Amino acid sequence: MPFHVRALVAALALVTLVGCSDAAVPASFDPTRPCGGADEQRMAGAYPDLEATIPTQLAGVAATTRESGRYCSPTTLGTLADAGIDELHYGAGTWDRGSGKAVSLVTLEAAGLDAQAVYGSYLAGAQNNAKVHDITPTQPTLGGKPGYRIDFLNGDSSFQRILVWPGDRDGRVRVVLAADLLDAEIQAAVDAFQ
Repeated sequence: MPFHVRALVAALALVTLVGCSDAAVPASFDPTRPCGGADEQRMAGAYPDLEATIPTQLAGVAATTRESGRYCSPTTLGTLADAGIDELHYGAGTWDRGSGKAVSLVTLEAAGLDAQAVYGSYLAGAQNNAKVHDITPTQPTLGGKPGYRIDFLNGDSSFQRILVWPGDRDGRVRVVLAADLLDAEIQAAVDAFQ
């Protein structure tokens, strides 16, 4: 599952965002070398500059996991591959709050990447997942910038949200993935992610 979802599945049970691959993800890789046919590669410290965009704490609590990686094929890039993105890098932190509640902050980066393309990819993934229903897309201001939000019910009991907005430079996009959190908790994550 792309866009850092595979690492979040246990905590968030989020939708498949753009595609799905059941192939094993290598535990380590050399980020200076080409993908070499891999769909996805991730590990802590792969892209330190992207990991550094993620707050070290939310509400005084350190992330449960921090890592970075890349998506390298149409299987994991989905509609972004159709938009001309052939490799996408990310840095991410996840705060697992137990009982299915979690939030992940993700910075995505690729030449030509923009928030609208990322939003479109997440929305397509949600709309094409049989377990996802009650999808409500909106366009709020996030971090002082025009953004996108998708609220949906995953299965029968997990209320989830995806928030997407432009990052700090061209080609970077910020994403908040949240499961079963209150709006105030999600807003606090957005506010911390500047």
